[in-house]
Amino acid sequence: MQRLLISCWPGECRAALLDAAGRLNRLLVHRDHHPASGAVHLARTRATAPDASGAFLDLGGGITGFLKRRARSRLPAEGAMERVQIQSFDPAEPGKAVRVARHILLEGRYLDLDPERRGVMFERIDDEGMPPLSSQRRQGLEAALSSIGERIGVRLKRAAAAVDEDVAAAEAARLDGHWRMVEAAMRSSSRQARRILAGPDGLMRAVLMLEGATPDEIRIEHPAVMAGAIRSFFARYPDLADRLAAHRESTPLFEAFGVEDRIATLIDGDWPIEGGGALHLERARLGWVIDVDAVARTARGDRQGLLAGLSTRAAQTAADLVRMLDLGGLIVIDFPTLSEPKARRKLAEHLAQALADDPLRPDCAGLNRHGIASIARTRRGVATASLLGLPGVPSFLHEEAHLFEDLRRLAGKARHVRTGEPLELAVGPSARRRLTDGGLLDRWAEALGVGIRLVGSRDGGIQGEAS
Repeated sequence: MQRLLISCWPGECRAALLDAAGRLNRLLVHRDHHPASGAVHLARTRATAPDASGAFLDLGGGITGFLKRRARSRLPAEGAMERVQIQSFDPAEPGKAVRVARHILLEGRYLDLDPERRGVMFERIDDEGMPPLSSQRRQGLEAALSSIGERIGVRLKRAAAAVDEDVAAAEAARLDGHWRMVEAAMRSSSRQARRILAGPDGLMRAVLMLEGATPDEIRIEHPAVMAGAIRSFFARYPDLADRLAAHRESTPLFEAFGVEDRIATLIDGDWPIEGGGALHLERARLGWVIDVDAVARTARGDRQGLLAGLSTRAAQTAADLVRMLDLGGLIVIDFPTLSEPKARRKLAEHLAQALADDPLRPDCAGLNRHGIASIARTRRGVATASLLGLPGVPSFLHEEAHLFEDLRRLAGKARHVRTGEPLELAVGPSARRRLTDGGLLDRWAEALGVGIRLVGSRDGGIQGEAS
């Protein structure tokens, strides 16, 4: 049974996609306070980069964006207003500008809206290997979406093939309403840099993570106060709504299905390779480094043969890990050294094949004689790996990960509070700021249905007890 697990709490939404064997395929961590990919901003141009490679923009709210120069396009003049969409943000580099683009794409489960095109387009369904739609089905979808398609491009996705035309039309109308908000802001005389359209929230990102697939079950964990909003959200997606199942066990959702153990393995820096060996993942300045640990598998026998077999399995595991954590930028994989050129070529081909199904279509530069392979993959959103507290990630992100982990533990304790007395949290100064800024503490107290009182802690941690 394929399952999508969703754990929603104030300020954070986590999702995990498990395959029929219970293996972790995709992992999502979304935190509300980070700049959201997909958000549309009205931005003011600050300056052009010294090498003319792009322009720095003021997005409002203290956020700086970087607009990369594209072929046959001009950079905006200083002071000019631009409509841009956030593409990616790396919280591990807080001083670095957010990546933005002029091209706006409004994403949904059944379709995307592309303002730079017109008409109803079926190429996504055709390219994804779906059975061809009947002419009657195509005509029905075109008729339902034609009024919107006259103004803006409607790119249908494979999930649209499984629902009624009116369901796809309803999503198109919602996204079109968002686009009209953007157009209205552009017509405004205001020159204030600001966000004019929020990006997808945690629930929507979990749905987009499915990439059109329909899991056998969507098991969801959330506080009671969010139940109505979650039901309303999934009512938009009838092919998913009947798969919903509330998680009512005392054991937290991610613990019950072993996801917490797998996350703990990642935080330790290692990910097992089927048949033996492990990958070691670490954050680097330009991206990520994956080291293949082969010591335990090559002590006896044909060393080169064992290394080749291990490297083949490691290539598939590394490709799965890249997609599971949505790693972006430059990804360097350090394989064991293979002495035979033929073996190196075969390994490079296997790695390229393992990456072939990735929708972001990463570029693989092959394998050199030292066993080093490099992958260039588009940065998209916030890399899940940056939010887990992996090796090489800055200490403030470790602190943030621990803060939310402790809040989730507090939720478990709140289930057993029957005294009506508030919970006391022992927190350090930094954790106190994170909890009080933006009302996060108040939202957790409302979600848990208990009062929360902060008390000081020298170690900077956070602990919850009933007072």
